[in-house]
Amino acid sequence: MPNKIKIFFGFLAVIALFSVYSVFNSLSGKSAPFAAIGIQNTLPSPDTDADHDGLTNREESYWNTDFQNPDTDGDGFKDGEEVVSGHDPLKPGPNDLLANSANLTEKIQNLVVGGIYSTDLKPDNKNFDSSIGNISAVIVDDFYQSQSFQKPQITLTNNSKENQELYLKNTAQIIKQLLLAPNNNISAKATGDQYIVLLSGLKNNFKDAYRDLAQMSVPNGWQEIHYNLLDIVNRSTVNYESLGSYQTDPYRSYIALEDIKNMDSDIKELIKQVNSRITQNHLNPDDNFYKLLNQLFK
Repeated sequence: MPNKIKIFFGFLAVIALFSVYSVFNSLSGKSAPFAAIGIQNTLPSPDTDADHDGLTNREESYWNTDFQNPDTDGDGFKDGEEVVSGHDPLKPGPNDLLANSANLTEKIQNLVVGGIYSTDLKPDNKNFDSSIGNISAVIVDDFYQSQSFQKPQITLTNNSKENQELYLKNTAQIIKQLLLAPNNNISAKATGDQYIVLLSGLKNNFKDAYRDLAQMSVPNGWQEIHYNLLDIVNRSTVNYESLGSYQTDPYRSYIALEDIKNMDSDIKELIKQVNSRITQNHLNPDDNFYKLLNQLFK
């Protein structure tokens, strides 16, 4: 990625902070409540999940989804998966993001401004910066908890060598499509905004990869590894989608970029587990692909 794009993303946090101080300067006799505003779980209490889509019957009633159809809108994603990732289970993707998705930049502004009004936060206090950091951490934590990963039901097969090698082959094919497909659309002359739009568009590639990975057969011994892979792909979907909010919610875009960078260690650990299992079970996968992954994340 060009240096100018890296610099641009680096300033997203500064933009969000600048927005906060812009509000400070405009304060004049107005009051603001100081309440910890987190993303709330609006779903009713648990009940029976008749169609195994991650939503109970009572929750299906709340969302007006079909309790006998795990994918009400027919877009390839279970109703429960769509709800926890902030998507409308009644509207097929890709333009199905729920309208009430929280604006993290506005949240931190409201909390900080309210804190100053209530004197809980004082700009001249030596702990002011750390207090702002604590508020930010709470908001980020609430955001990612609201995007919690629900394990889909996967089809398990026996641990024969043939099944394991077929699993590795199919997984490699899905990951190849995920990694290579976007490159055709990225021009060397693209502007900063165009790069961000293209990066945000990768969410659809990750959604497709998640769907394919969730539907494939998995050997018993690879179940935990497969769920770890699904978790990484799901987080990537949320993060790349959040990148597209850099104009309306720069703070969300910034923390998404940070999480993308932090996932590097998770990917390395996953590849380490895969290599260990390949060696342990004397498997012969697509050597070129897995060697490439080892080089990229060594």
